[in-house]
Parts: sequence; C-alpha cells; structure tokens
Amino acid sequence: MASLFSKESVILFLKVIVSVIIGIEFNHSENAQYLVLALVILICVQKDVPNLIIKKLDKFFDTL
Repeated sequence: MASLFSKESVILFLKVIVSVIIGIEFNHSENAQYLVLALVILICVQKDVPNLIIKKLDKFFDTL
C-alpha cells in the first residue's frame, strides 16, 4: 500500500511549521517549547532517527 505522505512532504510541512513558530516567537516568548519540539521532530525526520533506532534494537535483540 502506498503511503499518503512522502518523507519530503513531511519535511517541507515541518519546515513551514518551524518558520511560523519562529515568526510568532518574536512576539510571544511562551512558544519557545513548541519551537524546540518542532525542531527536534524536524531533525529526527531528516536524520531518519526512527529507522536507526529500529535497526539498533533489532540488532540488539538478535544478539540475545
């Protein structure tokens, strides 16, 4: 089954969200936690962290 969203479209969406939060950040400092969260999610998606974690866990449990 084909995925509804591609990795590139998710990254673009997250970049837009981060840009909006940065724009809002200049007016309201309460949104800093959302900015940090959005940036962490963006980095994880770009660096393919979920797949790396799954591979490491599979390798760990295969050695047991």
